[in-house]
Amino acid sequence: MILKLEILNNNLKVYLSLLNDESVERQQPVTAQMIYDLLKEKEITYGILQEAVQKLDGKTEEATDILIAEGTPPTVGNNAEIQIQKRPKRKEDVLPPVSESGDVDYISPREGWIVVVNKGDEIAVKLSPTQGESGIDVFKREIPGIWGKDFELGEVGGLNTMIEGPSLTATIDGFVIPRATKLNVEPVFRIYDDVGPTTGSIDIPPKFQVELAISKDIKKGFFVKAHKITVGGCIEDSEVTAEELTINQGIVGTSNIPITAKKIDVGYINGSRPIYADGLRVLREISNGAQIAAAQVKAHTIQGSTVIASECIWTDYVNGQNKIMVGIDYKAKSTVDRCAKELKEMEEPFEQLKKVWHNQEKRLMYLSELTKKNPQHPLVLKELPQIKEFKEKYEYYTKKMKQLQEERDGAMQRIYPDEKPFLLVRVGFSRDNSSGAVVDPQSVITLHKEVLKILEPTPGGLITLDDNKRLIFAKHYNIKELKSRMTRIEL
Repeated sequence: MILKLEILNNNLKVYLSLLNDESVERQQPVTAQMIYDLLKEKEITYGILQEAVQKLDGKTEEATDILIAEGTPPTVGNNAEIQIQKRPKRKEDVLPPVSESGDVDYISPREGWIVVVNKGDEIAVKLSPTQGESGIDVFKREIPGIWGKDFELGEVGGLNTMIEGPSLTATIDGFVIPRATKLNVEPVFRIYDDVGPTTGSIDIPPKFQVELAISKDIKKGFFVKAHKITVGGCIEDSEVTAEELTINQGIVGTSNIPITAKKIDVGYINGSRPIYADGLRVLREISNGAQIAAAQVKAHTIQGSTVIASECIWTDYVNGQNKIMVGIDYKAKSTVDRCAKELKEMEEPFEQLKKVWHNQEKRLMYLSELTKKNPQHPLVLKELPQIKEFKEKYEYYTKKMKQLQEERDGAMQRIYPDEKPFLLVRVGFSRDNSSGAVVDPQSVITLHKEVLKILEPTPGGLITLDDNKRLIFAKHYNIKELKSRMTRIEL
C-alpha cells in the first residue's frame, strides 16, 4: 500500500489516503508504525489522532481523506463595540408613571426620551477589539489568535461631535439625536405636537444652552423649563420658565401660574396671567386683566390690564381701564408688597402676643427663682414649659417681623431704579385701534412717584419726567433717542 499525506487548513489538518501499489500483485498491509514513520518524516508531531492510526493498522483496502492529525485552531477575539452613554429612548416607549393606586401621572416629566448634554460631555465609548487565544498547528508551531473586527469611531459620530481617544464627545450644548447610523448633537429639540398628556412636562436644567421648539400648544396644567423655548401655538394655564421665550400665537388663561423669562416675544396676551420679563415684546394686544411686570415693554395695544415696567413702555394705544406703572422696579415692588402683606397679617396676632407676654414675663421671672429653690416644684413642672413655649413663639414673631421690615426697607431703596423712565403712547388713549370707537378710559398711570389719571379719550404722546422729576406730557419727542433706550427689545 502507498501512503499519501495531504496537509490542509493552514497546517491545522492532516489527511491520509491509502492507495494500491500497482507495481505489486499483493498489497502489503498498512501498519501503525508505517504511519508514525511517515508523520515523523514530515515533521508532524502535534495533534496526531492515535485512535485513527490504530484503526488503520493491518488495513489492505484503499481509503481516502482520513483525518489523521489535527491542530488547535486559534480563537477569534471580541469585535470592537460601541457603548452609548447617552442614548435617547423613543417617546412611545416612555410611559407616564402609575401610582400604587393605579392613577396615571400625565403631568410629571418623563425620563429618557429627551437626552441633553453639555459641550465636552461623553456620548459614547468605543471598546477596542481583542485578540483571540493562540492555536498550534500540526508542526507544533504557534498560530497567533485572530483579532475581532474593528471599526472607526467616526462611523458613529455625527453632527457636532468629536473623537477624543476612545470617546465620542459633544462639541456644543445640545440634544443627542440618532440619525440613521450616526449620533448627532443638535442645539434644537423639536416636538411636533402639544406639550400635554402624550409628552408630560419638560424640565431641562438651565445649565444646558439649548432650544426647545414646540410646534403646537403648551396645554393647561403642564410645565416647561428650558434655556430657550419656541412655541408655535399658545401657552395655556401652564408654568413656563426660560431665558428666551417666543410664542407665535399667544398667552391665554386666568390662573396665577407664572410665565418667567428674560426675553419674551409673543403675538398677544389675553387673561390675568402673571408674566415676568426683562424685555417683553407683544405684537398685538395685552388685554383682559393681564398682569405684566417687566423692565421694558413694547406692545401695540394695552387694554384692561396692569403693566409695571421699571424702565419704559412703548405702545400705540392705551384703551379702557388700565393700571400702568413705569419707573418702578417690579421685583422690588413685589418684595415690598409681599412684606407689607405678611406684616399686616402678623400685626394683630403680634399685638395679642405682646399683651399676654407682658404678664407671662413676670411669671417667668418668679418661676425661674422658684426653680433655683426647688426644681421639682409642681408650679415649675406645670407652668414653666408652657411659658417657655410661649416665649419661643413671641421671639419668633419678633424676629420674623424685624426681618420683614428690613427686607421691605431694603426693597424700598431699589424700587425706583431708572432716573428717566418713560411711557410712549404713539397714537392715543381710549380709542379702539380696529373700529376707532371710543373706549371708556379711567386708566391710572404712575410714573416714578407721580400719578396721572386718564379720564377722557386723548391723543397720544410721551409721558416722562423733567429734571426735577415732575411729570410732563410731550406731543413731540425724539423717536431715535427713545429707540436707543429700548435695549432689551428688538424693535
